[in-house]
Amino acid sequence: MPEFSNLSMVFLLLCIYHQGAFAEINLNILNNCKNIQELMGRLRDGEFSQTCREPNGSLEESLYKKAGSSHSDLCFLEQNPAVGLEGFSCMLISSEPKNTIFCMRPARASDINEYKEKYKEKYVATALDYLKGASACPASNGNATFSVATLQPILAALISKDQFGFIAPIGKGRKTDSYVIHSYSITALNDRQVPDAIEYIYALSHGKFPDQQDVRTIEVGNWKIEIDDENFSGVMNAWLMQQPVPARAKSIIFSISNDFASNSIDEKNEALSDISDQIIKDLKSEGFSNITKNYFTQAKKEEIVKALSMSSPIGFQGRPMGNINPDFQILVNEARPACAQNKEGATGVYIFTGAPEAGIKSDYGSVVFSAFGMGECAKFARTSTNIYLDGINDIATDAVKSNYENQ
Repeated sequence: MPEFSNLSMVFLLLCIYHQGAFAEINLNILNNCKNIQELMGRLRDGEFSQTCREPNGSLEESLYKKAGSSHSDLCFLEQNPAVGLEGFSCMLISSEPKNTIFCMRPARASDINEYKEKYKEKYVATALDYLKGASACPASNGNATFSVATLQPILAALISKDQFGFIAPIGKGRKTDSYVIHSYSITALNDRQVPDAIEYIYALSHGKFPDQQDVRTIEVGNWKIEIDDENFSGVMNAWLMQQPVPARAKSIIFSISNDFASNSIDEKNEALSDISDQIIKDLKSEGFSNITKNYFTQAKKEEIVKALSMSSPIGFQGRPMGNINPDFQILVNEARPACAQNKEGATGVYIFTGAPEAGIKSDYGSVVFSAFGMGECAKFARTSTNIYLDGINDIATDAVKSNYENQ
């Protein structure tokens, strides 16, 4: 065994400790049912020590300064509130009710970037298994899903920018008053002494579930239809910009759920097919017709789904696009609206159906509908074009609603 000087040995041990303090991409928090239940129970009942300590290390000190440099603003807990938070620094915002807690530990930007770059080929199955495990926990409502940047808690936002994450609603019902977020962020502090990334956990007990921007909910009996008018349009338009013919789209994601029904996977998928068929029937009465199979082969359709998936945010590459049936429908209208005259433009639609998650009883899948204009009809400055495409999206909305009104 080689000999080391005392100084060399100390340096080696410091290096080992330093490396060990950084977490790789570990998807083992939300699916640890026992630990999550203990954390949420203690947070709910206030059964944990709230004694504050001084910030320790460059990461904590940076956050402490950003939060106001006072224990009256930020309390670093002397003891973590529950098992499973080893290696994390946990803290409370002193001025807020003690029903939220934020815990963080250093991570590596290189690990985060590798996860993002190789998500489709290496990590998507692991991520979906993680969500299924979290959804199966007794404390969960069964709807663990990918988090989004708009849910990033204020303490994380002070020092970092979210890259990907997961959220597990706690309680019963589709929208609960408690949840846990597990996420990874890149720090933005321009300080070499501070780790370039963090892994964090944020838990809220008996508060307000965060509302998604640009998403509204329609209730039809026990059926809930979340309508996202905004977030897929950017993905679709990013892909359309790469095509040889100018085109722009207005897109909607209809996410369907029911906490009380117990349909089989086949029945759920059959309902999605019925919706697609009804939309096609209604659009044909407006003068739309199907694109021939010779133009859009199955291989071409699979290529489109893959391209759209790669344009989606991390996590959402798996859902809804990862569950999309590649045998989607495309229709065009070369006569309406006015921009289609003289064959200088046309309108069209893509109709995708997204399979429900097999392990989530309340999930009934999604319909992704995208109305687009080509050529002259891609100029959305035309009021007539905007009104027409909005009307086409209304046809899709009515078809989705009517399908569940009849059940």
